Amino acid sequence: MTPAEAPLDRGVAREAARWLMRLGSGHATAADVRACDRWRADSAEHERAWQRAQALNRTFGLIPAEVGMAALGRPAAKSRRTTLKTLVALLAASPVAWSTWNAAPVVRWRADHRTAVGERREVVLTDGSRVWLNTATAIDEAFTDTDHALWLRDGEIYVQASPHRSPALHIETRMGVIHADAAAHFAVRLDAQRCLVNVTTGQVEVSPAKATAHRVRLNAAQQAAFDAATVYPRQTSDTREPDWLRGTLHADAMRLDVFAAELARYRSGIVRCDPAIAALQISGTFQLSNTDAVLHALPALLPVQVSYRTSYWVMLGPAATQT
Repeated sequence: MTPAEAPLDRGVAREAARWLMRLGSGHATAADVRACDRWRADSAEHERAWQRAQALNRTFGLIPAEVGMAALGRPAAKSRRTTLKTLVALLAASPVAWSTWNAAPVVRWRADHRTAVGERREVVLTDGSRVWLNTATAIDEAFTDTDHALWLRDGEIYVQASPHRSPALHIETRMGVIHADAAAHFAVRLDAQRCLVNVTTGQVEVSPAKATAHRVRLNAAQQAAFDAATVYPRQTSDTREPDWLRGTLHADAMRLDVFAAELARYRSGIVRCDPAIAALQISGTFQLSNTDAVLHALPALLPVQVSYRTSYWVMLGPAATQT
């Protein structure tokens, strides 16, 4: 195998696939073309990925205009997401493997798994691993003979990796990748700024999207946050399963503004906390099945008042002074 035929890093392959789909969408601008050129010039590996992406498209014609990126977020764009994932799988492999690909996709894509706001559910994966999805979470599963990936697009999951599985399971996010050892149990929470990984059993390795060669190992009772560039220092955690698996929110001297933000994840609408009471601390275990009941209980626990502007807009403010 020549250096040009060597497998690509999946993060680089994903970036190349996205650029190919964007520029082939029929809606690309001159700014998009310049941005792609800058990305290609960033490294020889980027240029190699781009040349491979173009060769792949010439060979298989995977990117007709209607499969571009313009509507990737719309419900009707499921075929676009499937095309993107297939592209990544093919790009990451050596071109030698392309000859085995035909009309039957090389990747057996599973149906998307999602939860609505306030919903939780359990999913059993192809290899027997179990995944629990917390509120407002979306994942995709990709399974081949040599690769098993979960794509966490949004939200929070708890994973119990199968002890008898091959290939290895890894969780991909926009921030980077979590590689799981056999039988590892761990939680992954993804938000706009970072990804947080908490290991309860076994071991995992974390690598940021922009530094894929850098892997940080987390053992049981350890957690770490990371973004696309950096893995932040490891911290000690406990080995309990997340409270949300039992439908509860546990607070131990939690700031009220943090508590309000956590509770808001499980209900539609907005929960605002007045800065004047943000530093108040709350402790207890609260049932997530009825967030209104939790809100109504707050004035009995803290000097606050709860005001409903509408059923979807709740304000937490200082308690009214007695006269």
